[in-house]
Amino acid sequence: MAFMDSYDPTPTARRVSGPAILILTGETDRQAEASQVADWVAAFRSSGNKDVTGRVLPGLNHLFVPDPDGFPGGYLKLPQPIRVERSVIGVVGRGTKNRRLGIRSLPSPGQGWRGNRSTGRSAAR
Repeated sequence: MAFMDSYDPTPTARRVSGPAILILTGETDRQAEASQVADWVAAFRSSGNKDVTGRVLPGLNHLFVPDPDGFPGGYLKLPQPIRVERSVIGVVGRGTKNRRLGIRSLPSPGQGWRGNRSTGRSAAR
């Protein structure tokens, strides 16, 4: 644990020049804090990689589930079953598809996935 507390991955990030980099974190994440996203984007871009995207997802913790405080010790108190928020799956899936098509932007969280709450089924847009 001491290693993780003292390790600074920024020098490594500055040497990664590709492929595309996607940085996602939840707004309440206490393990990969939202305040660090801009610094990570800058570190990866400093290597010359222009295809770096960072996004902070509102109201989600490190597991990408809704959590008002994001404290890891509280994960077991979250409503069960714990599942990744569907909007995250949409952002990743659509972002991957967009890159294959040569589009370099990510959809906003609400655009990537829609769910039918009455049936429990979901459908990608």
